[in-house]
Amino acid sequence: RAAGKEEFNPFSNPFSSSSNAAPGPWGACTERFAGWNHCVIDGRVCVTSCGMTHATLDAACQAVNGFMKTSTDGQCDPAIFTCPVSVSQAVKIGGLNAAAQVLGSMVLEKGGLSFWAACDKVGGCAAVPD
Repeated sequence: RAAGKEEFNPFSNPFSSSSNAAPGPWGACTERFAGWNHCVIDGRVCVTSCGMTHATLDAACQAVNGFMKTSTDGQCDPAIFTCPVSVSQAVKIGGLNAAAQVLGSMVLEKGGLSFWAACDKVGGCAAVPD
């Protein structure tokens, strides 16, 4: 499996999450009965949320990656996705236009999602487009 590529599992439990791994730069998932879920958009942006369910995250993933591509248990890969980005940056970098159009930027901003770009090996997070 290539880095940043998600595989669809039709038998996964959409209400389960895993928060056993050490937290990445986004911090620990400390909500009760909650865990991290994430999805990778175009191999360049990881969208993640901590919660019991991940309806907003799943809707954003499906809007960009296709109907059968909901979020995956666990957090973003902290070795790849280390640069925090805004919704507007995520739209530019990872092609979140479809999700922004379907859900609206306000839902993406207020829906408990955080957006992380892959770190540029030469310029670091400073090389992430505005």
